Amino acid sequence: MVAAGFQRDWFLIPLAALIGCFAGLVATGFDHMVTTSSDFFFGKIDGTTNITLRYALLMTLPAIGGLLVGCIQQFIARQKASHGVPEVMVAMARKHGDIPLKTGIFKAINASLTIGSGGSAGEEGPVIQIGAVAGSFIARTAKVSREHMATLTGCGAAAGLAGIFNAPISGAIFVLEVMLRDFSMKSFIPIMIATVFGVTTSQLLLGGAEGGEAIFNVPAALKDYDLQAIEIIPYLFLGIGCGLIGVIYAKGMGFTENLFEKVKTAPFVKPAIGGLCVGLMGIVFAYSFHRPFDKVYEPPAFYSNGYPVVEATLNPDSYRYEEYKAELEKTAKAAEKAGKPLTAEEATPVSPQEYPTVTTHNYPVGNVTLMLLLAACFAKIVGTCLTLGSGGSGGIFAPSLFIGATLGGAFGIALQQIGILPSATPAPFALAGMAGVLAGAVRCPLTAFLLVFEITQDYKLILPTMLVAVLATLCAQFFVRDSIYTAQLRHLGLRMGSMSDMTVLRRLEVIDVPPVPAVVVNPNEPATRLLELANTCAATDFVVVDENNKYLGMIIGHDVRTTLLQQEAIPLMICGELMHAEIPTIHHRDTLDLVLDKFSQYDTATFAVTDQNNTVKGVLTRARLLKKYQNALDEPG
Repeated sequence: MVAAGFQRDWFLIPLAALIGCFAGLVATGFDHMVTTSSDFFFGKIDGTTNITLRYALLMTLPAIGGLLVGCIQQFIARQKASHGVPEVMVAMARKHGDIPLKTGIFKAINASLTIGSGGSAGEEGPVIQIGAVAGSFIARTAKVSREHMATLTGCGAAAGLAGIFNAPISGAIFVLEVMLRDFSMKSFIPIMIATVFGVTTSQLLLGGAEGGEAIFNVPAALKDYDLQAIEIIPYLFLGIGCGLIGVIYAKGMGFTENLFEKVKTAPFVKPAIGGLCVGLMGIVFAYSFHRPFDKVYEPPAFYSNGYPVVEATLNPDSYRYEEYKAELEKTAKAAEKAGKPLTAEEATPVSPQEYPTVTTHNYPVGNVTLMLLLAACFAKIVGTCLTLGSGGSGGIFAPSLFIGATLGGAFGIALQQIGILPSATPAPFALAGMAGVLAGAVRCPLTAFLLVFEITQDYKLILPTMLVAVLATLCAQFFVRDSIYTAQLRHLGLRMGSMSDMTVLRRLEVIDVPPVPAVVVNPNEPATRLLELANTCAATDFVVVDENNKYLGMIIGHDVRTTLLQQEAIPLMICGELMHAEIPTIHHRDTLDLVLDKFSQYDTATFAVTDQNNTVKGVLTRARLLKKYQNALDEPG
């Protein structure tokens, strides 16, 4: 069967569909775990009438969740803290997408505890890792070759993200753009199929209209928004601002991670310390905006994933509180004249401090003020850095959307207050800001504005959103080379290329290159032996081994040529004196990007290939590596 460049790889199609269904199932289950965890933790506050105790719980709940996560990570899972996406990228690049099943299980538990207890993190990072684990598990069960493992793991990651966002295009493009960095047909088709089945499965599980809507519900008033040409200019400044905030966000994450690495305490305590800091910020935030606890309880805006707050910033009604208040007073007077006065509760405008507890047309709405949005934006940046930098489990995707929404909303309000945007609503700026900060922090402009399009299902806002996303990406790249993901990957020892070349090299292994017999010498042999071998074998580099053919080091051609200039010293020298023991070996399962990196570090044209017992099996030359690479580039697909 030959279709879309697959040839014998047609089996990836049904496997991708199966992985998509499974990933959609686990994504929906994980979202239910987060909801259950949140109800468990914050349900304690709902049943408490003492305000002092409520504030105490508000402060300690994130710390309790952090302590539980730390104990599970250190004593049960015995795994280091992770954000999700970088670890999947490492597995794809270094292990061909092979991820243990227990990684996904403990990730779901730890992330649900972190987010449910109020930790500032998102569900997307964990669900990407959980979906990737599902894809890796099915690929291993089906005994798929290592060549296709990474693609099927990416299918699971894309289907998980698409299932939880109800955004199949964005889920697929995110994996192709950020994780695989490969848009070839052999990767594109299976991943798109997986996202379709992932979204379909999540919709069936959620059922009805709920399954047909995106994770952020956008009112029709925003979908019907008409963009004015003059508004393009403010969007230019918003794009630059989003890029700068994305840089601050990424730098802050790296700073807090390094800071907590230096904290001299038991590892399981660190997430609790981060949670306690978040709790203290929650108290300050709640007190500053006087959130009353004697009515419907809502955690501080920056706690957990913050989805209701993001939805509120996208609702034009949130920016018209004074109009709402005047209309309510007018309704009350009309009811009183009609002889049917409203009750005290019905006639009382909702307090601005109860943000966001009112709903109109089933969409969250509140009194969104400039100071509130700026405070929420700052608190979300710091809270996310503390939560994840201390070892909490969660993703950085949703916080990026939250930061962008609050930043864009605040920018729109500021424009209104200075009279630049007197008639338009700030809500579109919040929407564009979501794409901007996400693109600036993660460097995924294509994913960012496609996600916004799938949320709104309207082209009217796609132009300014594209502009903001691209400008934010360019601005962030100008100041910082790495994104928030690649900075963590660099810390883990993985450098991500910007072109498809690195993808090709990561898919090839030393075993794929035809071997060359090694020209070996013993360290005790005289140096004249090198001259003999150079004449008979046409060798330039020599492998030094012991009597059991175990690798000891290399003698490179440059040293041999230098020795020839000292003819009188040659009879007095032995091979061991010319040996470079620091030159490493390579193994037959090493990927060629690793080998190429070693060639750049050492002045040699040859590396010895050894097995697990350090026995020399041959050599790999730089010329053969490059020839294999060129042949791989010529392959179709």
